[in-house]
Amino acid sequence: MLTFIKPGFYTSVQDQGRWKYRNKGIPSSGCMDDFSAQIANALVNNKTSDAVLEITQIGPHMHFEKAAVIAFSGAKAEVKINGEKIELNKAYAITAQSEVKVGYCQKGIRLYMAIKGGFQTPEQYGCRSWFSGITEKIRCDQGDKLNYLPQANFLDKYGNVVVNADLFSEEVEVTPGPEYDHLSEQQKEELFNSTFTIANLNNRMGYQLEESLANDIPEILSSPVIPGTVQLTSGGKLIILMKDAATSGGYPRVLQLTAFALSKIAQKSTRDRLRFKMKF
Repeated sequence: MLTFIKPGFYTSVQDQGRWKYRNKGIPSSGCMDDFSAQIANALVNNKTSDAVLEITQIGPHMHFEKAAVIAFSGAKAEVKINGEKIELNKAYAITAQSEVKVGYCQKGIRLYMAIKGGFQTPEQYGCRSWFSGITEKIRCDQGDKLNYLPQANFLDKYGNVVVNADLFSEEVEVTPGPEYDHLSEQQKEELFNSTFTIANLNNRMGYQLEESLANDIPEILSSPVIPGTVQLTSGGKLIILMKDAATSGGYPRVLQLTAFALSKIAQKSTRDRLRFKMKF
């Protein structure tokens, strides 16, 4: 059993999401930065579908009742096991009664902690990802407890990796959205030659950008959207949909982020900047 001595700013249980139920209007949820979550799971020899902790901005202080194997990947932050600083992107065996403290995210805003066997929280619609109205909780509180599978041995097959992917750069790759061709050539040029700024309206549902793109594209009938869809409002605002976004919307879908670009956006916060790059 893991107990939260301090829960951090926003710590939740996430996995790859409940994609099979989007036709019923249920958001997929899941890890915002799936790239980093999969690295953390791989380090402890988990399945990609195993549930992890998603730690946002300020990390938790945790007590582990039983032995475990854990790994962290994603945002840059100081992590300590029983007072000793550890590396990210490396698996560690911890003994029973250990304490783990995660500090502030210094670069990026989301850090993932995988535990061997995954967190054993209840499944809802075949998924453990926390989401309001679907699961009992949406974030960890002080004193909360999470079940995991105790590990007696640390095996040599657990290891470490060097992450070469540029997770924190400004450039994000996109492909055309269904309404992309409704943009004029001038609007397309502005879209790809501008640097945009993350507004303070950003969360697990979506990221709004501060700069506007003037347009006269009419709104559309409510149509399917997925995480990574970039909508353009009639007022010129660009909205990037994230993992907890609704399953349909009425704004033109001008771009679609690649999977890795979505992970990059998930590491950005207010006033961070980005540039769109078309993937050919």
